[in-house]
Amino acid sequence: NVGGVPLLIQFVRDISQRKAAETVLLESEARLRLAAEAAEIGAWDWDAVNNALTCSDRSRALFGLSPEAQVDCALFYSRVHSEDRKRVRAAACTALNAKGTGEYAIDARCVWPDGTVRWISARGRAFFESGGQRRRSRRLIGIVRDITERKQRETDLERSNVELRCLSTHLQLAREDERARIARELHDEIGQNLTASILHLEAMLRSAGSAFSMRLEECSAIIGQTLSAVRDLSLELRPPQLHTSGLTASLR
Repeated sequence: NVGGVPLLIQFVRDISQRKAAETVLLESEARLRLAAEAAEIGAWDWDAVNNALTCSDRSRALFGLSPEAQVDCALFYSRVHSEDRKRVRAAACTALNAKGTGEYAIDARCVWPDGTVRWISARGRAFFESGGQRRRSRRLIGIVRDITERKQRETDLERSNVELRCLSTHLQLAREDERARIARELHDEIGQNLTASILHLEAMLRSAGSAFSMRLEECSAIIGQTLSAVRDLSLELRPPQLHTSGLTASLR
């Protein structure tokens, strides 16, 4: 007020750079939200000091909650499968331990209100503040995503591996049974027939002439070699010690 006349004093300064920075920040946040939505990733922030939990809409959806649902730690843990709840709590305590690295990583099941069970993977990091000589945890922030399909593929793959192992064992047993059967036939039937043939030839040798005896001796020698080869083959197919003494004694 000068001479009874009111005056208006204004200060003007250029904030173009600040507005440009705000625009860039808003665009970056929009791109980040778009990428998170496209990847179906939810975000969460736990204030460890005030025990306050903040979740994105996607995080709520992954736990079967509506976007308007008021989420706190008690509700979160109530949605974690009872068999996994202890592991989830332990992972959070480990991340918030002032002597640790602050890394948080856990895969667990959550149960929706309709009973649907989904697999959730959470990854995060704890932040600390130093007060005097103490290092105290302040926040635990991270992301969460649905890995139910991946877990189902892993389960299906493990089931297939078990079935393949069972099939392989069955085939191996069938192969061993067939080897044992062939070995028995070689030893019991063919071996006995060859032995009987040698005995007949030896009886013929005693009553045959010298010229004919030479031929019979050659036949006896050939059959003897064949019998030896059959016995060796039978032993290679199925060592008799396996049947009579077992694997340990056979190896000794």
